Amino acid sequence: MAKIGRNDLCACGSGKKYKRCCYAEDAQRASEAAASRNEANWSRGSRKAGAPLRREDDEWSDEAVRKRLEAAYGDDDDWRKIRRTEGKMVHKIVDYVLTRYGSELLQEAMGEFDFHGGYPIENMFSETIVIPWSVFNWIPPKLKKGRSSRGRPKQQLGLEYLKENAGLLDEYERAFIFEACHQPFSFFVITDVAPGKSLGLRDLFLDRTFTVKEASASRRARPGDILFTRVVPMGEQAVMVGMAPVPLPPGEHLSLLDLRDSFKKHFRDNGLELNQFALFYLDVYLREAYLIKVEQITNPPRPQMVNTDGDPLTLAKVYFKLECSALEALEGLISLAHPAVQDALLEQAVNAGEGGLPELCLEWVKKGNKAHKHWDNTLLGRLTIKGNILTAEVNSEKRAKKIQSEIKKRLGANAVFQKADYESIEDKVEELANQPDGPLSEAARKEKDGLDSRPEIQAMIKAELEAHWEGWYTKRLPALGNKTPLAAARTTAGRERLEALLVEFERKNETVLQPLLRLDIEAMRKRLGL
Repeated sequence: MAKIGRNDLCACGSGKKYKRCCYAEDAQRASEAAASRNEANWSRGSRKAGAPLRREDDEWSDEAVRKRLEAAYGDDDDWRKIRRTEGKMVHKIVDYVLTRYGSELLQEAMGEFDFHGGYPIENMFSETIVIPWSVFNWIPPKLKKGRSSRGRPKQQLGLEYLKENAGLLDEYERAFIFEACHQPFSFFVITDVAPGKSLGLRDLFLDRTFTVKEASASRRARPGDILFTRVVPMGEQAVMVGMAPVPLPPGEHLSLLDLRDSFKKHFRDNGLELNQFALFYLDVYLREAYLIKVEQITNPPRPQMVNTDGDPLTLAKVYFKLECSALEALEGLISLAHPAVQDALLEQAVNAGEGGLPELCLEWVKKGNKAHKHWDNTLLGRLTIKGNILTAEVNSEKRAKKIQSEIKKRLGANAVFQKADYESIEDKVEELANQPDGPLSEAARKEKDGLDSRPEIQAMIKAELEAHWEGWYTKRLPALGNKTPLAAARTTAGRERLEALLVEFERKNETVLQPLLRLDIEAMRKRLGL
């Protein structure tokens, strides 16, 4: 069954949006099911909720933890200490909550994290982020009127545990819990990677930098990726406590800067500043922003293909029956062609004599281009006259209606509209992709490769690309706050956005097979003074 979006019409047939109809009931069921699935993880397998751990089952015993950390970090005592403390404290706090408050409180926290099933998450989220978020960030809300909140935690679960068990902990463990409960989640861009050892991170919202020692994540992380996590500094060390398992690609950097700037403006307008305490207040918005982006990454919508006028691409073929000669039709339509070829087309048709040409072709063009300002003209479609049939082929419904109007205006009663056929560009692409490779397609590929490799074709492509990117430097871009790249490079905020854009270009370069089509990012940085 296809997933229903919260803004889609509800499947029950009420005519209301799903979020205003059956969403709450479905979300509650999903939350309860998710909590039941994960309670076993939180209760350590077969152990009943709230029962004390048996030492032989305790994966967080000193010996078990020491062996795991030594395998990852050798003789780095400071690093092993912070990692061992993290694992032990999270485990002890969870066990305390199960014993003190019961599994229902943890189920409530889990439901809160994913908005009660509004954003379904994989089980891998539980250990990596849901549990750390629940014990160090979540503050249980007050219950509705009529339900007693007596005995219910009034602060983070970690601080509740610390209040009751401080005497059983050493100074380092107490400091770790306190610091973890006072560090918010944020979005961190990876600035550098030492595989198997560490990550350099910069907080996009607070502009803080950290070097965190990280074994597994640093092996697959890449500069430019964005992590949703919380960094806990302890002396000279720093550790990520609760890292969301799906990193965001560099392409999300600019939208996160937009979100940050909107928050900054909101706080500034109210005489406040965006700091780490503000991020605690904004946690619900940051979490939802992350979950939305993960949903878009894992279930991307099909991109809408448009022509250079911004119209959705649709293959359209419009048919007319001619009540005049092909030459008369051409004379009426010739003004649609580029002025430089009009005389040649007419002369060719006249010289064909009585039999006429078996087929007359005319390219419909207009001056300039909406998307590419340096283009002299735009090809809108092709008109073909064969016998007494006139066809017009264009790539959008809007252009199909426009050419019908133009033909009727120029030929009047001499052109009788027959029909218009439309074909989805997505269906056409899929059809071509599913066609088996045969001698004809192989020959066409070799012919194209041969054409593309010819020096004059290469030179033409290179000149076209150079003209496009030269125009890019002076083009106002929404991603840069409607400034040109050259203007943005003169401000700190503009340079931050330019760097994000260039990192995105760098990542896209990796998928470009032809060297000619790859951007010279270093040359662009030099031109912009970055």
